[in-house]
Amino acid sequence: WTLVSMAPHKTPDSIPRRLAIPDTFDGSPNYTVLSRLDELEGWHIAAALVPAGIIAVLFFFDHNVSSQLAQEGLHLTKPTAYHWDLMVLALMTLACGLLGLPPVNGVIPQAPMHSRANTVWLKDEAKKREDEDGTDAAAFNVKDEAHGGRDFYIRENRVSNLVQSVLCGVCLLITPILQQIPRSVLWGFFAFMAIEGLPGNQFYKRLMLFFTDSSRLHKLTDVKDHDSFLDHVPMQVIFKFSAFQLAGLLVCYGITWAGIAGISFPLFIMLLVPAREYIMPRFFTHQDLHHLDPLDLAHQDNTDRDNT
Repeated sequence: WTLVSMAPHKTPDSIPRRLAIPDTFDGSPNYTVLSRLDELEGWHIAAALVPAGIIAVLFFFDHNVSSQLAQEGLHLTKPTAYHWDLMVLALMTLACGLLGLPPVNGVIPQAPMHSRANTVWLKDEAKKREDEDGTDAAAFNVKDEAHGGRDFYIRENRVSNLVQSVLCGVCLLITPILQQIPRSVLWGFFAFMAIEGLPGNQFYKRLMLFFTDSSRLHKLTDVKDHDSFLDHVPMQVIFKFSAFQLAGLLVCYGITWAGIAGISFPLFIMLLVPAREYIMPRFFTHQDLHHLDPLDLAHQDNTDRDNT
């Protein structure tokens, strides 16, 4: 798409708008921040604690929520490697600050899309075995006990994470090329990433119920592999809870448009946690909350597996 944007001739320089990023090795004075720390006054440090706290909250929630979403419905267990990731992220944030660079946070490897991309369906393996050595695919047990009786497993690895990190480093060496990318291309890419993350998300599924014909709502439980909350929670409660969540989402998104106050949006995200734990139980039963938004995802995975 970048090449396509260069095809038209005699267009103004500002059309299309391209990425405005500095060259990595442009000798920017930002890189001398570390040698100028002695110029700071005490109130400068105190003032910096405010955005520092906001960034810490944002990164902590972003990293942990992304990790949980990457495991939801896939019967994965959060390994200690996620904690090491958070430590590396803290060191990177410190290094970027000392170099005068904005903090970076890349949680793409923990995204649901990444987990789905590493999914191996046993029935596909059965077909591959049949093609390779003639073994009858029907004789291959696609409900492998080694994988909890499921017909799929996640090929957990470190290679894809490493490749993603290496590519981020390569981007520092090709800034002249990146400067030619139209902003609209990136917007489209981010929109694609967001849309790809919707399938399998329970909140998205519940929002779609608002647009489902009322005559079909009671038939949803007849669909194979339907969500377990449809069996245990009344539809009106599902609608009510989804409306509460949607209101919280709109508040967190709306605050980002409030000018300088928009940088405080991570604090509003943080407030959702006590709201879920202390306010929601006043409006919903603990049983309904357990099925709609369980605090213990591991226990919920076991429940879903038993229902299946």
